[in-house]
Amino acid sequence: PRPPGFTLFPYTTRFRSGYARGIIVYSDRVAVTGSGGQSRELKFKDYGEMKVEKREILDALDNRNLLGISVFIFWMTFYVIGKLFSALFLAGLGMNFRSLLRMAMPFGDIYKLAVHSLTLGMVLDALLTMLGMEFPYFFVLYYLMSASYLWQGMGQVRDQDMSAAGLRE
Repeated sequence: PRPPGFTLFPYTTRFRSGYARGIIVYSDRVAVTGSGGQSRELKFKDYGEMKVEKREILDALDNRNLLGISVFIFWMTFYVIGKLFSALFLAGLGMNFRSLLRMAMPFGDIYKLAVHSLTLGMVLDALLTMLGMEFPYFFVLYYLMSASYLWQGMGQVRDQDMSAAGLRE
């Protein structure tokens, strides 16, 4: 039995990590449940006298293509910037690998190898996202896999081999 004023807007039909994901709109609040069981309740009274008319919603939906394109461009920009910072973090780890391997490789070359080592993790992340699957603590596997590829890449590509690998002109 549903409580009065109850509307369910599921944004997925799968159960992930044992928790249902969705949005429940009550007459006085909105309950949002995410993956991993995190849930929040937002009470309408906290927003004061905010009124949303049906016409405003319909007008916003008319512009959804422009909004979607804008959000996509914004998201992709910050996604790429985030991955470049991940490569920077991995290159810092690569500086430690350089000391352990006792090699003379400049930071720029290590950064290029770090960018290359992130690609398999990004492909797996995109594949899991497209399939709608969640992998708990995937980011740990993502960085361990990338660090492993960086270690192997630095071990295989010595300083004189960087131009042959296409990493230096």
